[in-house]
Amino acid sequence: MAERFELAKDYTISRVINGCWQLSEGHSLENSVDKNDVMNAFHMLVEKGFTTFDCADIYTGTEEFLGEFQEQLKHGSTISPNDIQIHTKYVPDIDILSSVDFQYTEKIIDRSLKRLNRDVLDLVQFHWWDYDVPGCMETAGYLHELKQKR
Repeated sequence: MAERFELAKDYTISRVINGCWQLSEGHSLENSVDKNDVMNAFHMLVEKGFTTFDCADIYTGTEEFLGEFQEQLKHGSTISPNDIQIHTKYVPDIDILSSVDFQYTEKIIDRSLKRLNRDVLDLVQFHWWDYDVPGCMETAGYLHELKQKR
């Protein structure tokens, strides 16, 4: 079993986190990523105790891969979707940073929830492209407000 690390009270992650950036369309070493290969790799990783995954809303396709993986876990696996942790990133579009508002933030978080087949996100990392553009702290506040709302 892979070593675990307590990130917060009642929330542990594998000490090694499975990054999914390389599965993103346009970032893989191949022209296309074979979904069956990805699912097989995910199953192999969690069976060995590496249950924490990192993705992002802008890593095209990765949230969907993890969402499908969770569906597979519901059918015939000894591991439950509740046994894996998914960390994603919220990265507002660089071209609209100055106009990001609560509704936009909520829309992107809801999109991640839908892609990941989750009711709650385990952990959201927030990335702001340009700190010279105002709005970073307000947007961080929107994320906090969404957490409180749900």
